[in-house]
Amino acid sequence: RDKAIILTLLDTGIRVSELCNIQVGDFYSENGRIIVTGKGSKTRFVYLGKVGCKAIWSYLLERFPNRQPLKDDPLYVNRNGIHPLSRNGVFQLVKRLGEKAGVQDVYPHRFRHTFAIEFLRNGGNVFELQQLLGHSDLEMSRRYALIAQIDLETSARKASPADRWRLR
Repeated sequence: RDKAIILTLLDTGIRVSELCNIQVGDFYSENGRIIVTGKGSKTRFVYLGKVGCKAIWSYLLERFPNRQPLKDDPLYVNRNGIHPLSRNGVFQLVKRLGEKAGVQDVYPHRFRHTFAIEFLRNGGNVFELQQLLGHSDLEMSRRYALIAQIDLETSARKASPADRWRLR
């Protein structure tokens, strides 16, 4: 469960409240698509990679060994397996895993930031990012683009062939 939660946050950039509201019927394992209900009750699609899909699939098989899950079952439940996962439950999970890994200052929204920056670093554009994150305007997506641009500038300087070959 924990692995599936972390991979969902990392691979989709969804908000914690969005994660907590996903139902089993919102997840399409064949294409990794998840229907998410965001701010203002707006729905959008987000997508998981193969590793994230496999983690959710494994979690569901473990959680429902004797029956097919219902479409309106919550995708993620709390540790006792009865109630839908709460925002506080996600915060505690991330904090616990962060401490265990020796990583400081870990919080769920950091996965959203990481997703956004990595998406742009890997060739995505700000318009696509806006759609995936559920932003109503481009302003926040532009902020991520500025961070990615600074990274690009740093990488370009480090990789300069003329500098690396010590040309004068």
